[in-house]
Amino acid sequence: MESERLLCSLEDNVLLLEKQVGEDTKMPLTNDLQEKFERLNKLIKEHKYVNKIWSNYVEIEKIVNLDQTEQLETADVSRAQVVLADEERLKEIGRKYDVIERNEQFLNSGPLQDVPSHATKLESLRTVHIDQINVAAEHRERVMHLLEVYNNIVMYISDQFVEWDAILSKMERGRALSQSSK
Repeated sequence: MESERLLCSLEDNVLLLEKQVGEDTKMPLTNDLQEKFERLNKLIKEHKYVNKIWSNYVEIEKIVNLDQTEQLETADVSRAQVVLADEERLKEIGRKYDVIERNEQFLNSGPLQDVPSHATKLESLRTVHIDQINVAAEHRERVMHLLEVYNNIVMYISDQFVEWDAILSKMERGRALSQSSK
């Protein structure tokens, strides 16, 4: 595969650079790159949609001119970094695609395919519904106004009864005083 050949070439170059620098580490950079590449392959195998996208990338590489490919080409390490950085998001997208695929039979069913043809029929219902919403709003305003008027009348009558009670109480006290003075 082209990506494996590219990775091997990259590893050889890194090993050569490590030898030139003189660093003899326990875990060379190539092993780290290999681990990242294996993790990337594991992620790709887990989700078939990511695998489809990856395979389309290879097809696009074949179609595009080689000169353009060098300009557009993203190193496997960069692609791996992008995939690893978005690992959780890619897993979530993969799960969503799986749900869509499981429901594909329902989504492509006849009733759902007929929905656009029902749009014109639903337009008249839409206008009726909007009219009903407007009428309901008018009724709500009228009821609120009537409730306010009712509350004002009850408050006025209550105040009037309190005033009459005070007048009657005053008259009764005056009458009781005039009878006691006689």
